[in-house]
Amino acid sequence: DAKNINYLVKIGDSYYAYKYTYANHEFNSDSTVSGIKTYQTAGSSTTVFIENDDFTADDLSTLLLFSCNNGVCTVGEGYVMVGSSITKCDSTDCNQADANIIDGTCGGVGDVGKVTNNESTGIKLCAPNAGGNAYESIDITDGKSYLLNVLNAAYKKYTTKGTKIILVEATKIGSYLIKENREIVAASFDKIVICSDVGTCTPTDWAGAQAGYYANNEDVSKLISCDGSTNCSLITPPGIGYFKNANGSAYAVCTSTSKCVSYTKDANACGSGAADGAIDSSGALCLDGAIKGTFTTNKYLVNFGESSAFPQTTGKNDGDYILVDATDNSIVVNSDDKTAVCAGTDDLTYTKDKDSNCDNGETEFNSCSNAICTKGNDIKG
Repeated sequence: DAKNINYLVKIGDSYYAYKYTYANHEFNSDSTVSGIKTYQTAGSSTTVFIENDDFTADDLSTLLLFSCNNGVCTVGEGYVMVGSSITKCDSTDCNQADANIIDGTCGGVGDVGKVTNNESTGIKLCAPNAGGNAYESIDITDGKSYLLNVLNAAYKKYTTKGTKIILVEATKIGSYLIKENREIVAASFDKIVICSDVGTCTPTDWAGAQAGYYANNEDVSKLISCDGSTNCSLITPPGIGYFKNANGSAYAVCTSTSKCVSYTKDANACGSGAADGAIDSSGALCLDGAIKGTFTTNKYLVNFGESSAFPQTTGKNDGDYILVDATDNSIVVNSDDKTAVCAGTDDLTYTKDKDSNCDNGETEFNSCSNAICTKGNDIKG
């Protein structure tokens, strides 16, 4: 046919988007493909799929639901509606029966996350009502995401495409902002939901959330900042490094001022397996071997390792240390323009800018550029 065609090609364990352009008969990779997509197997192939967003009941046995990001896709699970019938999509096809597809309306907490039809006009999703004290069937609309506690046991994320497709995903470690006890939003939210593990999440009124910072699972370019008493807000990351909330139950790592993700502390201690530049099992920053820095107002020199937040600033040479600023809830790369500094030899705590010489018990760090300094001599009396 004289038309452009969108494809997926399975290479290894991943699926990559391609586009055939009829005008010039070219077949090229397509990094613009993102969001929820439906593709159908191309004939008898098991590695080539053709986009089909106008599928019928006859297509369901060869149709798959995908979640795509910048041209790379993964097979997803969820639900599609054709006519008045809803079927489940899994890793096999979109023609599966499922106990969570029900008739009628939602009956209570045990129905949360189940789906029912809306007189053939679209899927209804069972969810808590806005007050959180009852349950209802809600009409889905395009581009919405919901965070639901399924069977009061595990949270899942439900994302819609149009009125007849829902993608169901496991939650990620990190945090979500919701309103009305269900909808994930970027504004006018009234709760922060903190997920400590896949499916294990705790919703908290934003006014009562622990002070500090949280990874924002919906937008890695923003951190969630809570003041611990009256408000949470979305902010641009104030630096490259580590962020946490007051009680250390949530950590984030920012490798740039536009990319922050949830961070899990190393299971080991500094000097006993945790890498330099990582946060160890006690919540301390590993400065060099067993030497630790803490989340308190201070400055440190860090012999940063490859697994830390800090190598993103520049390449690292032997003897390079990075100067960081610590507060109660953050440890970030120092932004001052320093040329040489002194630090305690035993604790690597910054003591002063180096003018002529460092004092006894200090180590000199020279040739500083973008907060990275080269370790010099230990000064001994």
